[in-house]
Amino acid sequence: MIKLPPESHIVQEGKEVILAYGEVTGHTHKVTTEGHAVLVEYNGNSYLVTDGEPALLNHEEHGPVTLKPNTVYHVGIQREQTLEGMWRQVSD
Repeated sequence: MIKLPPESHIVQEGKEVILAYGEVTGHTHKVTTEGHAVLVEYNGNSYLVTDGEPALLNHEEHGPVTLKPNTVYHVGIQREQTLEGMWRQVSD
């Protein structure tokens, strides 16, 4: 098991963890595993920790992405640049 800093806050944990809900479509970015996954907040950032077994990152609009076990992933919000040169969050 990966040790988490004592200052971290567990948001979700289990065999299924929702990372984000789509604002427009309602689709989810969901992690599923036969092992254990933990979504934590630490220093204003979100991290996904996988333990024991590979995990799958699933979304209704694209194929699954395999995540390695015993790994810490930074969870961020994707941004895109507009034609005007401004940055905005990607809407899902």
